[in-house]
Order: sequence, then C-alpha cells, then structure tokens
Amino acid sequence: MLLYYVGDPLMHPELAEICRITHAVGLNAHVSTNFSFSLRDEQLDELITSGLTHLTICVDGFTQQNYERTRVDGGLDRVAGNLRRACAIRRAHRRRFPRIEVQYIKYQHNLHEIEAAHKFYRALGVDQVHEVWGWLHNYTDRDPGKYDVFRPRRPRMLPRCHWPYLFTVVKYDGAVLPCCAFRLGHQYTDCDDPRDVGNTFKNSFWEIWTSPAYRTVRRFACDPTLAERDASLAENFCHACPRLFETNYTERTCRFANEHTFEQLYTIGPDGRPRRRPETMPSPCGLGAPPPSCTPVHSEPGLGT
Repeated sequence: MLLYYVGDPLMHPELAEICRITHAVGLNAHVSTNFSFSLRDEQLDELITSGLTHLTICVDGFTQQNYERTRVDGGLDRVAGNLRRACAIRRAHRRRFPRIEVQYIKYQHNLHEIEAAHKFYRALGVDQVHEVWGWLHNYTDRDPGKYDVFRPRRPRMLPRCHWPYLFTVVKYDGAVLPCCAFRLGHQYTDCDDPRDVGNTFKNSFWEIWTSPAYRTVRRFACDPTLAERDASLAENFCHACPRLFETNYTERTCRFANEHTFEQLYTIGPDGRPRRRPETMPSPCGLGAPPPSCTPVHSEPGLGT
C-alpha cells in the first residue's frame, strides 16, 4: 500500500491508524513525505510504531536557499530535526521497520551538495539515500488540453498500459482512479474533472474493480482504437493518455531537471516565491506537428484544433 498521491500524507489525521490496519492484514505500507511539519514526539512515535514498513523523506537540496526554490515555504532544519528524532525513536523501540530512506531530488543548482547530504543523513541513521532527477513542470502542465492528440495507438500483443490490471488509486475521499500518473491536475484543481470509476464509500472495492466502468478501462488499454468507433470513450479517464494515443506530450509539457535549469523556467518574485517565466508556459494546442501518417482526433473538448 503506497499511502501517498497528490498532497502530503502526513496531513491525513488518521495516517497512523491506516498503517496499523494495513499491517494487520499482512500488507506493507509505504509513506513518502516532505517531512516539513512541526511534529511532536508523540506523533512521530505513533507513526514509527504503527506498522509502517517504508518511510521516504524527499529533500530538494542540502542548504535552505536551494531547498526552498522547489519546496516553497519548506524548512530544511525542520525536516532534519524530524528525521533525527524519527531515527532515534526507531532505535529506542529496537525496530527494524520502518526502513527510512531519504530521496534526494536532484536539480542543477544542488548537485554540488549531494556528497555532504549523503554523509549527513547516513550519520543520522537512515537506511538509504536515493537520488532522482526532479521535475520543473507542474502537474497541471501535463493534463489533457496542454498537448495535441493525434490518433489512438494500434493494439499489440499485450495491453498498452498495465495499470488497470495491476494497480489502482483510492483517494482520501474514496474516489477510485485507474492510475496515479494521468489527469493529476484534474484531481485537486477548480476544473474538477476526476473521471473516477467508483467510490469505496459507496461500494466495496471488489464491486468497483469488477465493474463495467473498470472493464471498459481495461478494454481501452488493450485496444485504444476503440475510441474511433465509440464516441463515449472521449469521457473515459484514459482518453488522451500518451500511453494510448500518439501525442506531442513530452516536448510540449515536460521539463526535467537533467535537461533544464531552474533559472531557465523560473524567476524569484518580490515575495521570494518562484514565478514561471511567461515564455516557458505551454502554448495553446494545435501547433504541434503530428507524427507521420497521423491526423488529429480531438473528440474531447479542449484538446486543440
């Protein structure tokens, strides 16, 4: 059970109880957090002893100046203090779990701090320091409507996407989604177009997992060309997903830290917060060149011309 999605899981008042339930039924529980909260010893103790098996703390640098560029309003000293106490509490209880990992998010401006970060966090008692490249785009940059959709991908021997068969997402409000990587901005913004396939506060998860709505998602993953014959699929959660459709998604919306610097995309405003450079904002759809032999199939409003 990965107990995180959009937003920080430590904001949930019953997180420790959820971990206890997960542990009681024999499942591992993994929490990923920025850890930049004012946490009491009692809160940390409750989390560490809840049955949680993996705790990931994400940090974006080793100095406050670099950290707060992307963790806006976050406090690196607060993170380090929470981490120090969490490791101490685990030792005091003589527990192997949760395994505590620091995920160091790499940007061009914090690469020189990696070695010092490794030494510092290892000295605190963490089990692993893992490095990954960060994103410099927003979740909403990748929503449908920000890139061109040309045509469905052809079916092949295996489904185009494994998510509808192996994984699922259950949001804090019970809404069930087919995956965690698509329509992220639609889940927590004013556009409010979640396209969920059910709600666990209304039906059992098994009823939702075997429902006609979920079976339709699986058929769509096997054969995206169904969209050419069934207009109702324009309202499906998976419609316009780059796994199922040929798009210019990557070049139009994605900016990764291994290819771009923070300064190329952002400036610091008078309030000390980052602001997107206007010239780097995604332009209106309809400007991309389709792949060879492709013609646009914008059957969903907002997907371009």
